[in-house]
Amino acid sequence: MIFGPKVSGRKQEAGSRRREAEACSYRSCLDESIFKFSFFQIFKFAFYLYLMLFEIQNAADFIPQRAPFVLVDKLLYVDKKTSRCSFTIPEENLFTDDGFYSTAGLVESMAQTAAAGTGFLSRQENKPVPLGYIGAVQKLMVYSWPPTLAEITMTNNLLTNILHVSLVSGIVQYKGETLASCEMKIFINSHT
Repeated sequence: MIFGPKVSGRKQEAGSRRREAEACSYRSCLDESIFKFSFFQIFKFAFYLYLMLFEIQNAADFIPQRAPFVLVDKLLYVDKKTSRCSFTIPEENLFTDDGFYSTAGLVESMAQTAAAGTGFLSRQENKPVPLGYIGAVQKLMVYSWPPTLAEITMTNNLLTNILHVSLVSGIVQYKGETLASCEMKIFINSHT
């Protein structure tokens, strides 16, 4: 039983047709290209949304190194496979020469980015920050050296993890240009 004012059959029929027309126009709107998104576009949007939600951290809080050997400033992003840090190269840095950051500095910044990501995830699980050691650097390519006072960004991706050895690929970028890339075997001492 329907409660409310009585509606004649013609008015009900007209209302029903109007609702159908509105539903059809809504469906046709969905068929227009502005409402069609590829899986990649949705994934990319979700990823950027996650990046916006990640609070930038002080990277030095998650690594065992201390000044003057800290070669990362900000922890920009971390998940189980990726870590990203930035570093503004001071003029008096141990790894600068003639106003440019050296290859050794680029490699160590990539290693410390991996350490910062691991340290952050360990702290999330209420575990101590583990010590890691570079066991090998492979496929090192250096295309350019950044000047002092430049803010570089390092991104590491976990390729594989077997027992206490992680194989990561890393890149260093400055103003969107890739300066260096390599793969590193990092041995993790989890008994600290």
